[in-house]
Amino acid sequence: MKKSTFILLLLFFTSIVSCNTDDNVADENEEQEQEQEQEQEQEQEIIYPCDKLYKKSRLFEYEAPTAIHEVFYDSNYRINEIFSADYTTITSFQYNIVYEGEAVSKIVFKSMNEYDSTFNTVIEYDDIVINDTSFTLNSSLSDNKIEIFHTDGYVDNTRYYYSINPPMYNEEFYTRNEQNQIVSNTFSNSTYTYSNYVNGEDNDPIGSTILSDLKDIILILKLKYSSSTPLTLTRNSYIKNYTPEFEGNSCIIKNIFEENRYFTFEYIIP
Repeated sequence: MKKSTFILLLLFFTSIVSCNTDDNVADENEEQEQEQEQEQEQEQEIIYPCDKLYKKSRLFEYEAPTAIHEVFYDSNYRINEIFSADYTTITSFQYNIVYEGEAVSKIVFKSMNEYDSTFNTVIEYDDIVINDTSFTLNSSLSDNKIEIFHTDGYVDNTRYYYSINPPMYNEEFYTRNEQNQIVSNTFSNSTYTYSNYVNGEDNDPIGSTILSDLKDIILILKLKYSSSTPLTLTRNSYIKNYTPEFEGNSCIIKNIFEENRYFTFEYIIP
């Protein structure tokens, strides 16, 4: 992210200069002032929490949209549908959510491929168990199951079961620092580390710079990966840097991650 441009206030002091002025002390004060100015210039711009609801993001490559992700809400501003599509593979994904009171009671997942219908899938999570530290999504019609463990709403680890008997699953682990900023996660048998956080919290509702297979489920259940957006992703010698743009020092509206490749974000006001 571009560093802020600070307006430096020039302070003029009137003083009586005597013949006994200590030049060394004056030089030391000047050096201290220069160091303070350099520290101020190194500070990131403060980004405030996003007070809008995430609506849509699109992936652009060479100025052409290649993927879309969109969230739909009911009259109570609860997520009742998520739709995403990859235009390059002609594949789309859809989640439909049912509530009982304020709690999620059912999630139906559909994947569709226009080239080959044999890849089409429907999974209905019709038994959802919620407690203080975990969510368990069970499917009575398939071997699929999802477990999500969290601390104070921040994800610790997840398990996606593709077989219940015998149990076989993919697992993701997350670590955070004392500020609940993500430090690392193990994803698809690889460990990624994160650093260089945005100076602010809750400005990126979908964790656009974090890798995960269950982002939509995390979004539906109102969980978080990190309190702040990390701008540097590292895996062994591989490093990816993100350059975000924010709307009014709040919601992220664009995130550039490679030359000619970036995401855009849209929101609604609840």
